[in-house]
Amino acid sequence: MKKNILLAAVFAVLATGVSAQNNTLLFGSTYIPQSNVLNPAFYPNNNTFYISLPSITQDIHIPVSYNDIFIKEGSSDQRFMNAWDLAGKLKDDNNLFLNTDIQHIGFGLRLRNLFVNFSSRTKLDIHFGVPTGVASLFADKFNGYESQTVTISDANLLQTTAYNEYAFGGGYTLGNLTVGARAKILQGICDFRSTQTDFSFTFDENSQLNEVLIKYYALSSGYQIFRKNSFGDAMKAVFSGNNWGMSFDFGARYKWEFLEFSASILDIGKGIHWKNDVVSISPHENTAITVEDYDFGHISIDNWDTLQSVFQGTLDSIQTNDSIHGGDYWSPIPTKINLGATVNLGKMFRAGIMFHGEWDKDISFFDKSGNPVDKTLFRHNTSLVFGVNLANWVEVMASLGVVKDGNKVDWFNPGVGVNFSLAKRLQIYVLANYVSSLKYTEIKSANIQFGLNLMFGSGLAKVINND
Repeated sequence: MKKNILLAAVFAVLATGVSAQNNTLLFGSTYIPQSNVLNPAFYPNNNTFYISLPSITQDIHIPVSYNDIFIKEGSSDQRFMNAWDLAGKLKDDNNLFLNTDIQHIGFGLRLRNLFVNFSSRTKLDIHFGVPTGVASLFADKFNGYESQTVTISDANLLQTTAYNEYAFGGGYTLGNLTVGARAKILQGICDFRSTQTDFSFTFDENSQLNEVLIKYYALSSGYQIFRKNSFGDAMKAVFSGNNWGMSFDFGARYKWEFLEFSASILDIGKGIHWKNDVVSISPHENTAITVEDYDFGHISIDNWDTLQSVFQGTLDSIQTNDSIHGGDYWSPIPTKINLGATVNLGKMFRAGIMFHGEWDKDISFFDKSGNPVDKTLFRHNTSLVFGVNLANWVEVMASLGVVKDGNKVDWFNPGVGVNFSLAKRLQIYVLANYVSSLKYTEIKSANIQFGLNLMFGSGLAKVINND
């Protein structure tokens, strides 16, 4: 039992280390200033000035759950991995995403029909793509590969980007229409992305896997700075570096009697231009992994020492590589679109529907002929969102969404959120969205958000309530 608890903890850490969906529960809020992230034309109804204190958003999508990876063995508490079945599940949905968003500080001010706002935040985006060819090879259980060497190339193995974002925005209300815009200055901290990974599998006359050769190529910026310096010195180098970019957001809201329509497009721009400490990485030689009579259909905890040695050998090869310094490159930020419609049922209740989509640009892969191909992955969700206001100091939100990440559709993704305004000044909000299952061992995706705001002025709320 203790081993299973440990496995669950390790799996949670791995998932965190491995989608960027916006939290559509914010679409159901009229009081939380961070709703402005979805649409720059939004400003909270219950204040004229706010200060956003530090907040964090964690967004995770993995194609398999804990129960998919660790299978229960009979009626005992022992669990094992079946690489054949796992590969079959990863063959069609092979994208793992993690997005972490930490807001340092922010503020907003409304002056009659005009409002302005500012925010500073740090973002970490990680995308890991399980090579489709490798997953298909394991899903076929190596059948038909007698005495062959099969080489599979992939360019979408790993992409990680960490950057700061400084956003300046504002909006104006004219009658029933509110329009907003935001300019975002992007400051790159660190970036690492594989450009090509070659896997060569050698089989014997019985289709048994004997050896795997791995050769990889990658681009990085800032990685060597953090590797060779203390964190403080590395951050000084980052802030004096040349990794900059810019993007823009635009949005609109229109109110017509008890209906409200909204639309926004976010992160229009080329992305971040990486110039600081750019390194092209390739290994001294192929990483060779010898496989002898390994049972991929039943990998128990007792076999983990063998797997650990394999992973350690791969990591050692990454540390001993050939590096070419110099040059520059761009990394794109996914462009997003939000469309919504809301029905306000009196002063307390509202219900709506929201569509959110993201374009992940320049995701590279190799076709069957071995030629590199760039594509854009469109991920999207559609959610029903509900909200209830209680006495202007408690707000409860709920949602139910359908999510498509990559090639697979998840039909059941509930969410719930609440915010409290203590003494009408300190706002505390907690949101959990896109929870793919109510059982923690079956969760594949989730968006968790927590934050604090200081709210001042309530004149607008009084006008709205008396309207």
